[in-house]
Amino acid sequence: MVAKKKAAKKKVAKKKVAKKKVAKEKVAKKKVAKKKAAKKKVAKKKAAKKKAAKKKAAKKKATIDWYEDAMQAREEALAEAFGPTSPPDQVIMPTDASLRELSPGFALLRFAPNEQQSFWLYVTHGVSQPQREEDAHKDADLGSEFAIAAPDDAPWPVAMLSVLASYAMNSGRPIRVHDRLPASDLMQDSPGGALLVLADPGLPTEFSTRRGSFELRVTLGVTAQEAQRARKMPGRDGSAVLEAVLADLEAGCVTDRDRADLTRTPAFKRAWTRHRKRLSVQPNED
Repeated sequence: MVAKKKAAKKKVAKKKVAKKKVAKEKVAKKKVAKKKAAKKKVAKKKAAKKKAAKKKAAKKKATIDWYEDAMQAREEALAEAFGPTSPPDQVIMPTDASLRELSPGFALLRFAPNEQQSFWLYVTHGVSQPQREEDAHKDADLGSEFAIAAPDDAPWPVAMLSVLASYAMNSGRPIRVHDRLPASDLMQDSPGGALLVLADPGLPTEFSTRRGSFELRVTLGVTAQEAQRARKMPGRDGSAVLEAVLADLEAGCVTDRDRADLTRTPAFKRAWTRHRKRLSVQPNED
């Protein structure tokens, strides 16, 4: 009997131990499962955060890519027409730093004389820059860039174009062919001169790129007396006559700040009369 009782007690004790062990194992498994779930949750959050950061970076990169590509496309188009910049692959900073706030990356390009051109050419680089990705496509009309041709390498075209670019971007007013833009201290002959936007500068003026098209408005410095003569005719008619006269007198598209006023010469008066008659029957289409 004693032996049976001991065996029964031992059996009960063994069951209790087994039961306790199972309970402990369940608790341990729950803890492990809880830890795994917590780790998985943290890992999932990290993965989601990393994915969001990657997506944000990709979006930012895409934004930078299209913007820089539009700049690069314009540089390539101008280089194809006028040769490499001087120095090669370098730009000139504008005299007005605020231009780079209006159009990030804005600069000026300088092209040295070559086999096709005997003058230095300075061109704005950023007035026509699209500021939204949806505006940067091959069929987009991006507006205008501006240029000045000079007989020598000098700082004044950079300063003059910086002022012109600032006016164009801040005013929102389109600058058209045969506009006369005040530039009182440009010509040395006398104050009150102007920049005349040429219709036919003898240079490429229309450019198409993979990010849109733009026009190059080449400007020519004219004296106060020449501008005054043009103002005597309505609208832009006087500018059309003045451009033709200056072309006849071999002023071309190059701004020579030191040249004398031409209105005092008999050749100017003859050319003016001839071109005024020739153009009077042709309406100004710009």
